[in-house]
Amino acid sequence: MLLNLLSNAVKFKPAGGSVRVAASLDRNGRFILSVTDSGIGMAREKHPLALEPFRQIASPFSRNAEGTGLGLALVKSLMEMHGGKLEIESALQEGTVAQLVFPAARVIARKAAQSA
Repeated sequence: MLLNLLSNAVKFKPAGGSVRVAASLDRNGRFILSVTDSGIGMAREKHPLALEPFRQIASPFSRNAEGTGLGLALVKSLMEMHGGKLEIESALQEGTVAQLVFPAARVIARKAAQSA
């Protein structure tokens, strides 16, 4: 999931742009893995479309990047299988923040297993 988000971030950022990865636990105990880029971004109304299988957001900025349109849909499905979610915040020409949000129960269960 992280590899897909990183691949998208690198693919859609301009030369000299940036990609940042961060990990944290929020105050509710959820594990959040974020990928932030300074890329082309996408309009808010296009976010749901980008999460559908085989769908791509067409724009003059993105046509130089190849893909099947499966990446974000697969990440979303895998996160849901983990009881988590994929959150996307993006705006045209302002970049994107994609977050993998794992529920606290998954984090706590893992900590408990390591302690035993």
